[in-house]
Amino acid sequence: PEIIKRKKEIYDLYHEKLIGLKEIFKPIAIDKRTMPVHWFTSFLTKEKAGLQKYLRNNNVQTRDFFYPLNMQPCYKNMATTDFPISKKIYYEGISLPSSYNLTKKQQTDIINLICEYFKHDTFN
Repeated sequence: PEIIKRKKEIYDLYHEKLIGLKEIFKPIAIDKRTMPVHWFTSFLTKEKAGLQKYLRNNNVQTRDFFYPLNMQPCYKNMATTDFPISKKIYYEGISLPSSYNLTKKQQTDIINLICEYFKHDTFN
């Protein structure tokens, strides 16, 4: 229960502080009928590659979304359609550091780096 609570706090802080970027850094919608454990906190952005490189250069590791099944070599020739939504989510989806032992200072630093990348006001 403590880990789930901490993961929710991390999720909430990312969303609270990055809400001003919603046009270029969009949160992933979560169905209100669910009780997520926030394994990762993820967003969509058309600037994923550049942001990942910027964060990596500042010692922040991010994760891609899972590679779509229809794009994996073993299934690539079996697909009967292009699956544009899966592709879009893969190419725009980024998961931020969300470990339960992430400190508020570390998370604040990550949020500020994201704001700097998008040339948005940072917070303290």
